[in-house]
Order: sequence, then structure tokens, then C-alpha cells
Amino acid sequence: MSTNVEKDSNEPQSEKRGLKHRRQRVVPSQRQQGKVNTTCRRFQQFIWPKKLKSSSRGQRYGFSQNDSDDSFRGIPSDKREKEDEKETEQPRRRRDRIRQGARRQARHIIHSVNFGDKNFASQWMKDSFDEVALSHPVIDHLIGMVVSSQTQALVRSIIKMANAFGQGFKVTSVRLLKALIVLQRYYSSLPKPPPQQRIHDPLLINEGCHYFAYALIAYGWRGLCYLGSYGQYIREARHRRSNKYAIIHYLKLHPEDLLGYEYGLRKGAAFQPSYFIAIDRSRNAIVLSIRGTWSLYDAITDLVCEYRPYKGGLVHSGMLASAQWFYTNIIPQIFRYIHHHRTELSAFIITGHSLGGGAASLLTMILSEHMDELRQLAQNPSFRLHCYSYAPVALVSRELTHRYDDYIHSFIVQDDVVGRLSYGTAMELKELIMDTISAYDALGGWTKVMTNADARKICFDIISQRREQIYHSADQLYPLVRYI
Repeated sequence: MSTNVEKDSNEPQSEKRGLKHRRQRVVPSQRQQGKVNTTCRRFQQFIWPKKLKSSSRGQRYGFSQNDSDDSFRGIPSDKREKEDEKETEQPRRRRDRIRQGARRQARHIIHSVNFGDKNFASQWMKDSFDEVALSHPVIDHLIGMVVSSQTQALVRSIIKMANAFGQGFKVTSVRLLKALIVLQRYYSSLPKPPPQQRIHDPLLINEGCHYFAYALIAYGWRGLCYLGSYGQYIREARHRRSNKYAIIHYLKLHPEDLLGYEYGLRKGAAFQPSYFIAIDRSRNAIVLSIRGTWSLYDAITDLVCEYRPYKGGLVHSGMLASAQWFYTNIIPQIFRYIHHHRTELSAFIITGHSLGGGAASLLTMILSEHMDELRQLAQNPSFRLHCYSYAPVALVSRELTHRYDDYIHSFIVQDDVVGRLSYGTAMELKELIMDTISAYDALGGWTKVMTNADARKICFDIISQRREQIYHSADQLYPLVRYI
């Protein structure tokens, strides 16, 4: 009996000793695990940085801060910080109330300035392209069953442009290709024009290079990655899928200086290019940068190229609708910000590339009429409005090109066709193609013209005469527009 009692009494002591040893072994492993977790968190923060907070100043002045690309793909959900989770409904409603109130105040900051009709673009499209609906009622009805009314109006405009270009243009693809080959040989035989005068203003070059960065980063992280070597500057933004992060790091901005941005598809996004608004501390300027052609809606805006009378000339209708949208929805908030920060700002810069450059130029044309009000708001008689446009589309007629030299500078690559391609040039090219086909048919066919030097010379003389009639006649059949 005594032996059994001693055995039973010894068992708890051995268990205590074993537990003590186990505790001693567990303590070092917990410390090591803590170090590993800390290292992992630091590494994760390096690869996927914490989400940047939006500018509170931009929210107070009613600027949109929407980046549909902003996400944390690749980060496990259980590793995310609580502050990066989806915001609750109450803060979102509060921010919307602040933005709406700021926009109401911005609308009435200058009573003498009419900021336009918000339904300008959609109403103009409806009035302009109803004839397409009347001429193709069945197709128009089928399209209207699957798309919105605004997209339906855009399709009408494209159909109208296609019908206009196709009138009298009944040639096969082979004959079209042959005519283009003859025209290519003809233009290659022409003497090259002399080089234009060099620019000797270093300030213009420096400012143009400086704001080109703003126009470039308007494409967001996807645009810079597409351009190749530029993507190395925003490696973190590629992991984040964040346009806001790309803009801040590429331009080296403080997060509070990125006032507003709008990226991704939005309801009724036609004639509403993506953009961002930032403060350029080095130039004491507020900058509106408009993105160029990137989405399907942007391409449709380019294709809506019918001319519209404006200020004694003609303008690209799609670009005018985009400029009108900015003038109605964005400019009031910018004017209010300039008024409240007049001691910090001395200039309002608008910039963009391609489609963005065209919209920026037309928006500057609209705002140039309100310089007195703008300088009164800024309480600065030398407050400056300027546009730096890069590779803009052809958008105004000759009557308007030199009227805004003090406000707009455009930078065009010598052989870039975008700044010279318009509805008028396309229609004139169609006429020249038809005349080229008639010329080589009358001289014995395409093969003879391409192989016989005498026949080719006669054909080129006919093309030259017809080209002079089309492009340089006093009464042009198709008016031309160009960049500013």
C-alpha cells in the first residue's frame, strides 16, 4: 500500500517538471515567431504600402476622388489593416454631403459667370443626330434596347460620320490599296519643306518639359507601364493598382496636394475624360491635367468629329462637348479654391495629351473670356491662365488658330498625323483617292503608271492639279480644322 501511495505521489511531481521544461522550451519559440511576424509585416508593407489617405482639402472643396483601379490584389484578407477595410456608410454619406455643399457654394461664387448647362452634351447630341434615327429606325430601335440613351446618341453620330464618308466612295479594297500606293509614290517625289524656325525661348521649353510630366501621368499607372521604361518610377503603384498612388509618387506630391481625380468608367462617361487636379508648389499653380484617349468612350469622343460653329469659326464637336463638361462640373470648384487660396497661387495651368490636349485647349478658350473675373477672385492682376497641349487632335478652323497665342502652347511632333487629321482632311483624301483612280485608269492602268516613267509623270501632274484645287481653292468644299 505504501509503495503505491509513493508512486502516485511522485507522478504529479514528474508532470510538474515536464511542464516546466515545456514552458522553458516554448518561450524562445514565441520570441522567434514574433520576430518572424514583424519581419513579414515590414516586408509586406514594403511591397504593398498602406493606402494613402485622400486630400481632405479636396473633399472640402467638392472635388471628386474616385479611383476605380485602387485595390490591394494579392494581399491576404486576414493580413489587411482595419483602417484599409471598406468604409462604413456613415462616413461616406458625410463626405458626399460635404462635396455637394461645396459644389453648391462653388456654383454661386461668381454671379457674372455662367457655368453652362449640365445637359449641354446630351441635348446637343440628341438634337444633332435625330436624322440618323429617322433614316434607320429599325437599327436605332434595336440599339436603344441594349444601351443607354447617351450611348445610343453616340452610335448615331458615328453612323452619320460613316454615311457621310461613304457617299460616292464605291471602290474595292484592291483598288483602294493601289490608289494609296500611287499617292505614296507621289508624296515621296515632292521636295521636303524647309525646317521651321527654331525655338530660342528657354522658358517655354522648360515649362513645356515640366508640365509634360503632368500630362503623361494623367494616364495613370497603366499608361506608364504601357510606355515601358516609365513604369520603373511607379513599381509600387503596379502592385497597388492605384492611379492616385502613381500620380503622387511620379510627381513627388504631398497627398494633400492631390485635390481631386476621376478614373474608371462612370455613368454617362461619354465626353467626360479622366483627369486629376493637383497643386504645383514649385510654380505656385493649380493644375488640371486631362487624360488622352484610353477607353472606348474616349475613342468615341474622338470619332464624334462633326464641325460645330463656335466664336466665328469651326471646332471639333466631341472636344467641345468635353470642354463644356469640365467648364460646367469642375471649373466652379477650381475657381472657389483659387479664391480661398489666393495668397498661395499665381497661375491656373491646364494640360493634356492627345484627346486631353484638345479638350484642354478648348477649355482654355472658354475660360479666357473670364480672365477679369478670375483675376478679381485671385486679387492678383497678373494671375495667369495657360494651357500646355501635347499632340492635340485637330480641333479649330484657321480663323481661331492665332487668336489664343497668349494662352495656349501646343507641342507637335513633326510627322504626327493626329494634329492634322480631321473630318475635312478625311473627306479631301477621299476625293483625292477617287481622282487618282480615274487618272491611272485613263493612262492605261495601274501597272503601266507604276512601270512607265512618262505615264507616271503625267499621272502625278494630274494629281498635283487636283490637289491644288482641293486644298488651296478659295471656296473649300470641306473646311479644315487644325491644332491651336
